[in-house]
Amino acid sequence: MKPAVRKIKGSYSTLKTMDANNLMRCDKINNENVDDYQTLSKENQEVRQTVLNGILNYINKLDISSSISTSKSYLHSSPDENSITKSYLVAGDKVKVIQLSQDKKWVKLGYVSSKGKPLVKWVRFEDIKQF
Repeated sequence: MKPAVRKIKGSYSTLKTMDANNLMRCDKINNENVDDYQTLSKENQEVRQTVLNGILNYINKLDISSSISTSKSYLHSSPDENSITKSYLVAGDKVKVIQLSQDKKWVKLGYVSSKGKPLVKWVRFEDIKQF
């Protein structure tokens, strides 16, 4: 049976670096599991850098690029107003589009900070330049 990041939820802290590498080879990072990989990177210090490198590679391979069009666009953990975070992007920040919400009001995007740290969050569709 092929390992999947969603199947190990709750066991993230027990994963070793070799296990994380094998997991990412079997269950490649994609728009459906990137949130699970982000959670893994936050919950397991040992595999954090390995997983972040995998997310960074995923973001860099995305085809659709855009940028933030509003002066300040707050990031959301899910496609709804109630999931707002303290983080935000500013006008001109370059992003990669991962997916559009079903109602077409939200965009899941990948962003790479100036320090090379990847981030995957949701923003309102109106906050990015049309792609």
